[in-house]
Amino acid sequence: MEELLHQQPVFTLETADRYFGYPGERATIKRLQRLQAKGRVVRALRGVYASVPPGTEPNTFRPDPFLVLQALRPDCVFNGHSALDLHGVSNQAWNRVTAYSEAKAVTYRTQHATFTLIKSPRWLTPDALSKVDRKGVFLRVTRPELALVEGFRYPGRVGGIEELVKSAGGFRRLDLSLLMDLLDRFQMRKLYAAVGWFLSREPGRWHVTDDFLEQLRVRRPVSPSYLERWSSGSVMDSEWNLMIPRELSRQQESNVDI
Repeated sequence: MEELLHQQPVFTLETADRYFGYPGERATIKRLQRLQAKGRVVRALRGVYASVPPGTEPNTFRPDPFLVLQALRPDCVFNGHSALDLHGVSNQAWNRVTAYSEAKAVTYRTQHATFTLIKSPRWLTPDALSKVDRKGVFLRVTRPELALVEGFRYPGRVGGIEELVKSAGGFRRLDLSLLMDLLDRFQMRKLYAAVGWFLSREPGRWHVTDDFLEQLRVRRPVSPSYLERWSSGSVMDSEWNLMIPRELSRQQESNVDI
C-alpha cells in the first residue's frame, strides 16, 4: 500500500488491484474506501484515485487534472489550452482539460474540472507530438506548431483567439518547416493567413524570413475571413485578408509604434 501511494500520485482501480496482490475489484474498492476514510486517498474520477500528500487536507486537495486524465486514458495526447499549459506558456488558468485518444470521444465533469477526450484526427502524427515531464510522469502533448495551428482552427479549445495569441507568444522556438507541413495537412486558406498574421507580428522572435511569409501570403483567403467570428468588433488586415479582433489589432499597432 505504501509503495502504491508513494510511487503513484494518481492511479486506477486496476493499478491498485495489482499492487494489493489481485484480491479482486470488490476487495480493492473496500480497501481504497478505508484509505479514503483515513484521508490518504481521494477519488478523482470513476475508477481513478489520487494519493493525498502528507499534511494536506483531503477535503481541499485537488489532484493534478493532467495526471488524472493520463491515468484514465494512457494513450491520450493533450491538446488545446492543455497543450499551452503543459508547454508553460498559457496566459490564464483553465479548468478544462482536453486530449486526443484512440478510444471514443467523451466528456467527464467533476467539481473542479471538465475532462474532454476527442477522437484522434488524421493529422496527429508522431512528428507533431512531444513529451512533457509532469511530476515524474511523461505526458504526450501536441508540439507548439500544432498547438498554434489547431488553436486558430478550434479557438474554443484554447479559450479564444486572444488567449491563443498571448500564450503562443511565449513559445521559445517554432519549427517553420513543420509548421508549413501542418498547414498543408489542413489545406485551409484561413489558417495560412492566421499563422502568417501571427508570425508577422514579431518575425524576429522565430527567425521568420520574408520568403516564408510570402509563401503563406499567397495562400491567404480570396475574400475577407474572420479570425474569430464572435469577437465584439473586428478590424480589416488587408495584407492577410483577415478580420482581426479589435483588441488584438490595437496590440499590434502598439508593437509597431514601439
